[in-house]
Amino acid sequence: MRKTENHLFKWIDEALIDEIRMVDAKHERVAQEITKFEERVMEKVKSKLLELAEMSKSSKRR
Repeated sequence: MRKTENHLFKWIDEALIDEIRMVDAKHERVAQEITKFEERVMEKVKSKLLELAEMSKSSKRR
């Protein structure tokens, strides 16, 4: 293999590694955002369930 071909393959390998690192970092950010979203949804569901339970209790008292 000629020196220029070897240099080209090395450059391509480095570019692919950089791209993989960027995708990995983006994947990590997306995973964190999904976790935060799940937590917010669960808090809202819990809040609504408590609200419904209170409404149910107060309607039974009447």
